[in-house]
Amino acid sequence: MNRTIDREAHDKAKGFRFQKLRAVQLILTSIVKSEGAYIYCAIENIGDVHLRTSSEAGATQYIEEDKDYKENAIFTLNTEEVLKSLVAFIDGWNKFDLSQSLYFGFCTTANIGKEKECERTKELAITLPDTPLLETIKNANQITDEPLSLIKKILIAAYKEQYAKHKFNGYIDAIEQWDNRTWLNFLGRITWYYGQANEKELEDEAVELLKQCHFYGPRLYEKERLLVSIIVDEFDKKQNHADPAERFIHASQVHLKAKLVEAGEHRISDPAWKMWKNLPPPDDTRNLIDKVRSATNSFDEKLLDSWCRAVALSRYEQDELKNDKNVIALKYRLFQCCYDKLLKTAAVRHTLSQTDLEQVINELTLLAISQVESLSRDFKYPLTSEQSLRSMILELADSCFLAFDMEKI
Repeated sequence: MNRTIDREAHDKAKGFRFQKLRAVQLILTSIVKSEGAYIYCAIENIGDVHLRTSSEAGATQYIEEDKDYKENAIFTLNTEEVLKSLVAFIDGWNKFDLSQSLYFGFCTTANIGKEKECERTKELAITLPDTPLLETIKNANQITDEPLSLIKKILIAAYKEQYAKHKFNGYIDAIEQWDNRTWLNFLGRITWYYGQANEKELEDEAVELLKQCHFYGPRLYEKERLLVSIIVDEFDKKQNHADPAERFIHASQVHLKAKLVEAGEHRISDPAWKMWKNLPPPDDTRNLIDKVRSATNSFDEKLLDSWCRAVALSRYEQDELKNDKNVIALKYRLFQCCYDKLLKTAAVRHTLSQTDLEQVINELTLLAISQVESLSRDFKYPLTSEQSLRSMILELADSCFLAFDMEKI
């Protein structure tokens, strides 16, 4: 197999909500149109969104690139984002041996603009037509020889430019041999979505699609946005799996989530994770051991060792659930309530004995339990046991966010 550019997103945590909402929209559209089919959808697998559908009529795959840009953005064929996507589509089609069941899509909030002369068009000695080339490509079945020749030249040149940075050539030898019929076949596989809805409008459209699904009923009324949010979260959790096969969500999982929402088993994600992201870096860089020793003159070393092991355990627990934003939200909630409690504790206690410090941790743990019980009426957290909450509080102290001595609060 020819070696191609690795286009997998390196910072998947920053996947666009636009992209995830498009994935929700695509899987719901397939459920509405193809009831009874096997439908899988993933983000950051092949392309931004990868949709697979299998039914008695046959199997198809759809790969989409999503570009969420500011209002009034304009794309042309020579826009780098467009060319990168087209080169990725060329590679994808070649990897699947020019499969006739593979299709592509390019979805963006930007609009189409008229081509302008650039370094690439000058080097290729291209005279640009009056009609934007992206408008021409959108109607592949109507492309005549002259514009097709221009499009081929630009795409082959862009392909070579992108691979010039690497020590391999991808499928350049193959595509240079494509005849016009193959090029038209390829271009006809791409669906272009320009001037698309913003995130709010995408969510509204997803809600309307939900209402058309076979599993939609009265018990989901006014819970549609909650279900859309839950499906978005599912895509978010799965996108970081090392195994690409684990990144897919099946239509049956969407149905199951709908049933859980109907039954009141699903609650919304806690948005407090956004607050944690915006916390300034702490300036108290002492670890838990240093903070304990600063707060009290003597402390049992074996107990301190036990606290340190609890910190390590908490980090393992958090790492195991690193794709769940509710863990980060929980961490912020604990930080906030413990910080407020420690402010009051520090105001009356200038020095602490070991007994005092143990009491402080016990009080913070009881406060955390109470907070989580209250918040769990609206939000769902993956770590709620007394031991996990206690360990996370100690970890917050070790990671510089909490302290026990008055001058450091």
